[in-house]
Amino acid sequence: MKITFFGVRGSIPSPGPLTMIYGGNTPSVLIETDGQSFFIIDAGSGIRRIGQYLIRKNYPIKEINILFTHTHWDHIMGLPFFKPIYDKNTKIIIWGPSSNGTKSLKEIITGQMVKEYFPVNSEELEATFEANELKDRENFRLNGCEIHTCALNHPVKTLGYRISFKGKIISTCWIMKCILKRIVLLLLKIMKKFLIF
Repeated sequence: MKITFFGVRGSIPSPGPLTMIYGGNTPSVLIETDGQSFFIIDAGSGIRRIGQYLIRKNYPIKEINILFTHTHWDHIMGLPFFKPIYDKNTKIIIWGPSSNGTKSLKEIITGQMVKEYFPVNSEELEATFEANELKDRENFRLNGCEIHTCALNHPVKTLGYRISFKGKIISTCWIMKCILKRIVLLLLKIMKKFLIF
């Protein structure tokens, strides 16, 4: 299994000299399994480079699976720039939580591509889209991997993924600012009992 981080930033892409170590793209991770099997986690601005990479490496792009941790803008913003969605021979299968009770996962993901926000409407895309909405503690198989979901603490429904492949295990869990703030506040509360001001 090969894991490549094409984006790890939160909130907004920030390329430049200050982000050279970890990169400036928002979350998008490519997981390559045996041969030419792969899937993607999140479609932040880094997914544009994943599309370029897949085409350059002659990967079969007839079926592309994208697992979304959640549907905040920084995790979906790159999808309109992912070249395979403009290929009529490609099927995009999206997996993830629906963020609210009124819209489906597919509506949320493709909803960013309406004329008011983007020059290409989602109905004009060449690729076909299929959606699988996931819940906490679901198990499924994908490209030879066993995947388990786990709900995470975030302002919208968010899933972490535990991925097992041939005895190797990786987990995805974006550390979010709201969690860090709560941890710091809790630590300060605990420390206050032991500090003398």
